[in-house]
Amino acid sequence: NTKKVVWESILKEMIKAQCNLKNVALGLSILTSGMSENASDGFGGKIENIVQCQTLENLAVEVGNSAVEHFRYLSETHHGQLSYDSDVDEEQAACLLNESIFVETCLRFEQSGPMLISTEVVRKWIETTCKANQSDSVLLFDKLPDEDGSGTNAILKALLSYALSPSSALSIVEKVQLSLESWRQGGPIWNTKGAELASSPQIFDEFRLCSSSSLKKELISEQGKDDALIDLICHSWSERAWRLHQLCTTVNESFSQSTMALIGLDDVELWKSCAEEGNAKRAECFYLCLMHFLHNIEGTDIRRKIFWGQIEPEFFPTKLMVHVLVALIDTSKILLRSMERRVSRIRQFWELLGGKDGLSPEFIEACCREVVHHLSSIVQVIYDENKSEEHFSHLTRGISVLDFLAGILFGKFERTRHEVDSGEEKALADDVNASNIVEGDILWYVKDATSKDEKRMKVNVVKVHRDDFPNLYFTIREEGGAIAGDTASERQTVANHLKAQQFPVQNETKTAVRVKETDHYYVPSYLIQQD
Repeated sequence: NTKKVVWESILKEMIKAQCNLKNVALGLSILTSGMSENASDGFGGKIENIVQCQTLENLAVEVGNSAVEHFRYLSETHHGQLSYDSDVDEEQAACLLNESIFVETCLRFEQSGPMLISTEVVRKWIETTCKANQSDSVLLFDKLPDEDGSGTNAILKALLSYALSPSSALSIVEKVQLSLESWRQGGPIWNTKGAELASSPQIFDEFRLCSSSSLKKELISEQGKDDALIDLICHSWSERAWRLHQLCTTVNESFSQSTMALIGLDDVELWKSCAEEGNAKRAECFYLCLMHFLHNIEGTDIRRKIFWGQIEPEFFPTKLMVHVLVALIDTSKILLRSMERRVSRIRQFWELLGGKDGLSPEFIEACCREVVHHLSSIVQVIYDENKSEEHFSHLTRGISVLDFLAGILFGKFERTRHEVDSGEEKALADDVNASNIVEGDILWYVKDATSKDEKRMKVNVVKVHRDDFPNLYFTIREEGGAIAGDTASERQTVANHLKAQQFPVQNETKTAVRVKETDHYYVPSYLIQQD
C-alpha cells in the first residue's frame, strides 16, 4: 500500500505539472517492462497492483475524452467547416499523437501481460468514441460522420485492436458499436481493422442489420436547404453504402443480389414520396445518393447487376426503374422551358446503367408500359376526386418519363440551347456554348475543366458580361449556398469552366448521339406482323 501511495503521489505531481503524455507513456513502459501476469516487484507483490490505480484510471478517461475532441476537430477541418489554421492543426495533431501513444501503452500492445487500466475505462473510451455520431442536434453538419481518410483516430484504432485480441473482455454489443463507428469513419482504420471485426462470424449479422438501418434512416431524415452541404452528406452516405456493399459481398457473394434492399434504395414507396409536391429536396438527396453510389462501381454490367439483383433477371424491376425515373424528373419552373433540362438527371442515371447499348429494347418497352399504367392510375384518381391541380406534378413527371423512353425507342429530333455540332450529328454536350448561356441558367462549375473527376458545384448564372465581346464571361453564385445579393459569394468565370451536367457524361461520343433520318427505328414486338 505504501508503494502504491508513493506511485500515485508521483503520478499526481506529473499530471499537475502537465507533463507531456509521451513522457508519461515512456515512464509507464519502463516501469512495467517485463511485466507478466505473475511478475513481482521484488518484495512479494505484483507490479500491476502498484501501477494500476485510481489516478491512472482518471487520467486515462480524460485522455480518451481529449483524443476524441482532437480527432473531431481535425475531421471538421477536413470538411472545411472551420477556419483553416495550419499552426492549430499541427498542435492538435501532435496532441493526438501523444494521446495515442499513451492509450496504446495502457493497453500494452507492444508488451505481454495485463492492461494497466480496467475494462471499465475501456468501456468509457468506447462510449466516448461512439458518442460523436449519436448527436441529437438538428444541424445537418452535426449529422455528418467524422470521416477519417488519413487514419488519425488513434483511440478507435487502439480499441479495435483490443476488440480483435483473444484477451478482449468486450461484449458482442460493444464490438458492434466499435465496428459501426469505424464503418462510419472509413479510411485506413476501417480497411485494416474495422472491416475485420465487422466480418467476424460472431457480430457480422448484427453489424449488417445496424448499418443497413442507419443508411435507411438517413435517407428519410431532414434534408435542409444548403445544396453544397446536402451534396456533402449524400456523398458521405454513398461512401458508407459502398463500404457495406463491399463488406457483405466479401463475406458472401450472394449478398450482391440484395444490395439495393440493404441500403434502402429499392423501396418503391420512398421513390414515390420523392415525386410528391414539396419533396424536391428529398428527390435531390435520393438522386445524389444513387448517383454517387453507382459512380463507385466500375462497369455498367456490374451496376445493372447491383440495381437488378442479378445480371439477367427473369423479371426485370420495371416498377422500381419507372418510379426512380419519375422521381428524378425536375419540374422546377426554371426548367420548364427545356425538356432536355428536365430529363437531364434520368439521362445521366440511364447512361450509368449502360444506356441504349446496355438496356434492351424489350426492357425499355416494358418500362413504357409501366409508365402508361402509372399515368392511367393518376388519371383515375383525378376522375374519382375531381382534383386535377393536386396531381398535375405527377402527370407532368409521368409524361416526361414516357417522352424520354419513347425517344430512346423510336428516335427523336430536338435541339436544345446547350447542344453542339459534331460532324453531321448533333450531340448533347457536357460543355456549354458561351453564346447560349443566359442569366438565370442553372449550370455546374468545375475548377479544373480538364479533369473528369473534379467535383462540380451547382451555380446560378447571375450576369452575362459582353464588354469584351465576342469573349463572353459570367458572374456566377453557388446555388442554394448563399443569400441572393451577397456579392462576396459570387465569382467570375468563362464557359470553359461551366458544365451542363452534374456528373460527367458517360461515353459521350457514343451514347449521346441523336438518331439520324437514316437510322433504323425500334419496332415493338406487338406491332410486328406475325405469319
